[in-house]
Amino acid sequence: MNLEKILDKKTFISVYITDDKEMKKLNKEYLDRDYTTDVLSFEIKEKQDDGTLYLGDIVVNKDQAKRQAKDYDNDLEEEISELVGHGVLHLLGIHHEGDGMPVESKKEIKEVGKKLVRKKGKKK
Repeated sequence: MNLEKILDKKTFISVYITDDKEMKKLNKEYLDRDYTTDVLSFEIKEKQDDGTLYLGDIVVNKDQAKRQAKDYDNDLEEEISELVGHGVLHLLGIHHEGDGMPVESKKEIKEVGKKLVRKKGKKK
C-alpha cells in the first residue's frame, strides 16, 4: 500500500509510552535485539469495519527519550513528540540504517520527524 492510498483514508495509529525494561523486552521479543531502544513501530495496515485504516502501533521509551533529549537540544516533551513522528515515518515505510538505507538517513528522518511535530511558533 503506497502513501497516497494511506493518506486517502481516515487513518489512525496507537501510541504507547513505556520504560527501558518493557522496551528491551519488546525489542527482544519482536526483533531479537537484546537491548533497549528509543522507538519501535509495528505496522498493521488493517482496514477496520468502519472503513478506517489502522496503520499501526508506535512504542516510545520515555527513559531513553530523557537520556537523548539533550543530544538533540530538546526537552522531554519535544523528544517524545519527535520519536512519535519518527515512528509514524516508519509506519509509512520510511526506514534508515540497517534497513538498506545510508547511515545519514537516521539524521534526516529525525529532522523530518521534528518538522512533523514542531510546536507552532517555536523556533529551533
